[in-house]
Amino acid sequence: MNVFSQLWYAWRRLRRRNRFTKVVMVDSMDGLPKRLESSLYVVGGSQPKWVVMSCPCGCGERIDVNLMRTQRPTWQLLLQGGQISLHPSLWVPKEHCGSHFIIRNNHITWV
Repeated sequence: MNVFSQLWYAWRRLRRRNRFTKVVMVDSMDGLPKRLESSLYVVGGSQPKWVVMSCPCGCGERIDVNLMRTQRPTWQLLLQGGQISLHPSLWVPKEHCGSHFIIRNNHITWV
């Protein structure tokens, strides 16, 4: 690995988030702000359909996580005490940033 690659890798690791600060419930995708910041948005009211977030690596990529069992792939949401856990892990393709992480109680574990 050359010096530039090592510096790029170190910089990406430093700007990664380790947790989401809050969970916001919205009724529809229209209720999402333009800048998602460090919040997790649960879309769909009493029957959540999506979790939307900004990639925690800091690249700015928007991630829409499907919770509807009629569409694939689908994730399972556990919402307790204002904290979210998602199963299975989330992976952003290499064409974007290549992040791979797990969310448990709003905390991010990098894979």
